[in-house]
Amino acid sequence: MARRKSESATKGKGHGERVSPRTSALLAMDNSEVKKAIKQHIAFKNAKEAERKRINQEITASRNALVARGLNRKAITVAEAFAKMEDQHRDGFDVTFVIARKATGYPMQAELFAKDLRTPESSDDGSVADSEEPAGAPLDITDDQEPGEGQEASPVH
Repeated sequence: MARRKSESATKGKGHGERVSPRTSALLAMDNSEVKKAIKQHIAFKNAKEAERKRINQEITASRNALVARGLNRKAITVAEAFAKMEDQHRDGFDVTFVIARKATGYPMQAELFAKDLRTPESSDDGSVADSEEPAGAPLDITDDQEPGEGQEASPVH
């Protein structure tokens, strides 16, 4: 059987039996300015929330367009986070990611991306040609393979 609250337990808790000094002071002041400030705040907040909703919809549409092209949504999210990182944190992320992939039994497959990791070089006429050399120094991503196997170029920033 539920216990009933005692009369002293309900006093001062919105039941109108006792009002705190702070509440009394608020009730005594001219509320027109306070009401105006509250209305302005609520209008401001509602406008900003609508703006945020519109911006979020634009971001989602942009991401969905990439997914529609066959790109992985989670990989795009990781790329977005990577793009926001400070330079000094990117190397640590790369190394940790490679270690985590190896630890979970899913090592990086550098041969899948060998051509994509090349940096385009500009010729004198302004055209872009594929480089024969990978971008940056190779990163050994496996410790249990023979030298030359499992090499991946450093990511292009």
